[in-house]
Amino acid sequence: MAMPASDVSALVLTLGEPTTERALESIRRQTLAAREIIRVRDVRPFHQAMNAGVAKVRTPFFVQVDADMILDPTCIARLRAEMSDDAGIVVGRLRDELVGEVVGVKLFRTRCFDGIAFRNSISPDTDFGKDIAAAGWKTIYAGARGETGAESWTMFGEHRPDYTTEYTYKKYLLEGRRYRYRNRIGGIRWHFGRLEASRHPASMLAQIALSRGIFIAAEDDLLGTLHIDRELEMVRDFLCVAENAPPAQRLTFSPDASEDELFTACYRIGSELFRARSLATLRFALDELPTRKSDRNWIIKVALCEGLLAQPPEQHRIDADWRTLQAFLNR
Repeated sequence: MAMPASDVSALVLTLGEPTTERALESIRRQTLAAREIIRVRDVRPFHQAMNAGVAKVRTPFFVQVDADMILDPTCIARLRAEMSDDAGIVVGRLRDELVGEVVGVKLFRTRCFDGIAFRNSISPDTDFGKDIAAAGWKTIYAGARGETGAESWTMFGEHRPDYTTEYTYKKYLLEGRRYRYRNRIGGIRWHFGRLEASRHPASMLAQIALSRGIFIAAEDDLLGTLHIDRELEMVRDFLCVAENAPPAQRLTFSPDASEDELFTACYRIGSELFRARSLATLRFALDELPTRKSDRNWIIKVALCEGLLAQPPEQHRIDADWRTLQAFLNR
């Protein structure tokens, strides 16, 4: 008996990454075959690439696949099985070597794009979810087992980018900004906890970028268009310290300082660490400051990382950054 024709297409967004063919191969291995594979290449930023791709979809559903994803063979079939009549998006989590898991691969109902498009915002995917929710469509998170912790979710594939300095720094700058845009203080604290527990070589750099991203002012879609060449040069310079760089020292912080005093002091310490090329001291401090259960540790860590590349650390910028962080904390 012939298998029924699939009602799902695959939309692949790529900027020409060498991992693109690997992502395509994982689509071709699906137990529920994609009726069509649509490629959108070299369209930036992200929301424009998505909207351009959706215009080519001719099936009731499509799965969006990034070039750095590797779908498990049953991914599309399992996502499709979760798509209820009132659902517009089904989200599956992916394994990730830096933080363990990420969200993730998404199956969309094509009809949801009738009159609604991805917006030009710093977080177009979550904004789209809100827009279709206002139209009555649900977002389903597939694979939950009804418990808490990483073990409570089944995975649908892998997120396997090449965690280069440039990729990691840009990605986590945007992540930090998106958490503030979405008012997700709990989400960013969770993310810090995952990075603190990670033994991946990029975990320290990701924490620096996640911290600094909180203070980005832009609200437009920057994915694929973020230009920070000078800052990246400073980051690389700091990470590639000479062999005679200072050894690690333990930093001490006044237990009686108010939060704003603590932020200012740590901001200036971060700037001093950069000038002294004290990579080992920063790494030691970040490892000793678990943030998930301590507001003060979180403020210290964010201030150290934000101050790191502030050269010189001008007081008016410190004050403005504190106001930004305080507003985020108090939402």
